[in-house]
Amino acid sequence: MPRYTAKNIRAAWSEDALLKALDSVKNGMSLRKASSQYGIPRTTLLRRQSNLSIGKIALGGKPVLGDMEEDLVSHVLDMERTLFGITARDLRKLAYQLAEKKGIPHKFNKESQMAGQEWFTAFIRRHPELTVRLPEGTSMNRAKAFNKSAILKFYDNLEPFLAIDAARIYNVDETGVSTVTKPVKILAVRGKKRVGAVTSGERGTNTTVICCMSATGTFVPPMFIFKRIRMAPHLMNGAPVGSVGECSESGWVNEKLFLKWLQHFQKFTNCSLENPVLLIADNHSSHLSLEIWQFLRDHGINFVTIPPHTSHRIQPLDVSFF
Repeated sequence: MPRYTAKNIRAAWSEDALLKALDSVKNGMSLRKASSQYGIPRTTLLRRQSNLSIGKIALGGKPVLGDMEEDLVSHVLDMERTLFGITARDLRKLAYQLAEKKGIPHKFNKESQMAGQEWFTAFIRRHPELTVRLPEGTSMNRAKAFNKSAILKFYDNLEPFLAIDAARIYNVDETGVSTVTKPVKILAVRGKKRVGAVTSGERGTNTTVICCMSATGTFVPPMFIFKRIRMAPHLMNGAPVGSVGECSESGWVNEKLFLKWLQHFQKFTNCSLENPVLLIADNHSSHLSLEIWQFLRDHGINFVTIPPHTSHRIQPLDVSFF
């Protein structure tokens, strides 16, 4: 189906023509004559008469988010500084989340929960400090990603927080655990064509574990994310004391579950604006929502991310624990 394109003929005149018409009306010309001479609707001249003292007159409607757009721009720039790459799709989702959270009337798509492409185009036009750039492909191998400039940028982001006590510096990471373990080699009769071993299933189900440890070795009780619809208490049998269990359809972490983990983390560490912590994490897409970043700011959680594709070298949990 061809995409619908709005045929908007409003504001087809120039701003200079509008100002000249209003000036003529001020000097005694009738609205009807000014409308005919400058090609501007009479009703528009009526509405604009009270704006003569303002100076430059903006044509068209006001942005949906109004002054809140500045907060969105600030958020995008903060994310870029912390090595997150906000895509156009991410930004459209964030705009929808912000409008919903603040109760701002909008016509964004409730089914996709995103602002439209037209909104994004206009947003970039209104904020020339932002630009759409093409990043290096995610298929770039890790050896190439682990370079001097990327690592120096990470340490530049880390440096302002090095005064925080080591016991208040944490690293969080997720790891997937399958219910099916890889069989080990066993002794069998020579010449036997098939040798089996009993496991809990042939393919297995993924369970995500979110782990977090401090630089001094203390750990936050983990969160287990099971691939199922409803949580069952028996799934947590044998888990470390204080652990929490959640569910998702995929068995992986998402924005909603990561926010729940942050709330769990905040209760365990008792962090606040007066008692801040440093949390080092990766660039997982589940860390992107405005609600998450507002929670980080409100509870004194300084969030620093490692460069993409470098976790195998500088992610503490990857290197020394998992």
